[in-house]
Amino acid sequence: MTVYRRGEEWWYHFWFDGQHFQESANTKNKRQARRAEARHKAELLLGVQTIEPKVEPPAKPPVEPTTESPKNPRFADFAVPYLAFSKANKRSYGVEVYYVNATLVPFFGHLRLSDIGALKVEEFKQKRLEDGLKKSSINREVGLLKSMLERGVDWDLTRRNAARKATLFQTDDPESDRVLSYEEEGKLLAACATPELRYRAPHLMIVILIALYTGLRRGEILRLRWEHIDFQHGMLTVRKSKTRSGKRAVNLNAELRQMLALLHEQRHSEWVFPSPKRFQKPIEPEKHIQDVKNAFRRAVRLSKIAPITFHQLRHTFYSRLANAGVPMLVIQDLAGHASITMTRRYTHSADERKQMAVEGLLRGRDETKSATELNNSEGARSGNQT
Repeated sequence: MTVYRRGEEWWYHFWFDGQHFQESANTKNKRQARRAEARHKAELLLGVQTIEPKVEPPAKPPVEPTTESPKNPRFADFAVPYLAFSKANKRSYGVEVYYVNATLVPFFGHLRLSDIGALKVEEFKQKRLEDGLKKSSINREVGLLKSMLERGVDWDLTRRNAARKATLFQTDDPESDRVLSYEEEGKLLAACATPELRYRAPHLMIVILIALYTGLRRGEILRLRWEHIDFQHGMLTVRKSKTRSGKRAVNLNAELRQMLALLHEQRHSEWVFPSPKRFQKPIEPEKHIQDVKNAFRRAVRLSKIAPITFHQLRHTFYSRLANAGVPMLVIQDLAGHASITMTRRYTHSADERKQMAVEGLLRGRDETKSATELNNSEGARSGNQT
């Protein structure tokens, strides 16, 4: 443990380039101590002198760092300690390292952190549009950039996040509400059974069925281990979930339970979906399949259905539950959402059920009206008879 308490204050220690650093974080807060440790490591990576004599603070505020000051590094230099921090602390490191190296550093790498303002971010957004990227994808890149600059402020590498006021695109993409119909589901699974995909991606069909029957995210499916599946109780535990507790339990229906049991009999790895041996190196621990994006796109093309993304299979699962009348709180628990608001984003497509509900008001009125008219007609007939 690199952060520890000594008396009332928190200290940290670590090794860097063969040298041991051990200092007080001058705080009684553990989280602030971790930030101080991360800031110290970042300064060492950037070549900043961190051991300074304690002096009284100047009467005047410090001067803004010049463009040559290591306290205001170029974005490309800052990206190195940031990615080290991301690798050690964030599950999204694999995505972040791609965005940083492929898009952010090529555009912002030569700029100092304080020079990356809202106008520069807008230029980046327009360039990415010209590259043919979707607005939602550009928003993710800009969101990462703003998060990185905020980290730079926490590490005292820049005085302020100059890109904080940069705006994201307003997206109104109808495809985000895309739900797979049962007919399309059949065509998609049939495509997975073609000789081409049975050879290229023999796992794809069951991966798709897990998404449709449990609502798991793609990464959650591919990271499944056999120890996470309880066949006796028909439960599946999702580890490293985005929920506050870090994990959640999902029920398995009978069909999926049987398919997984058959796959379990043929297992040769701790992973449910191990990476093919041709991609494994003897000196490295066994890995799971990293992605199914290309195989899924190929299946969609072969099925000749309208374009759909893998994440929209998750949307399909929760929308089908909503259409079946499953209570919203149950759907929220299955999804692992922290708030009901997030769940509603996945279930607002239950238009048919909502339409039936409001039409029910008319049926009630019509039934009452018919009963009244029947009573009146019967009363009229009895009056005539008398």
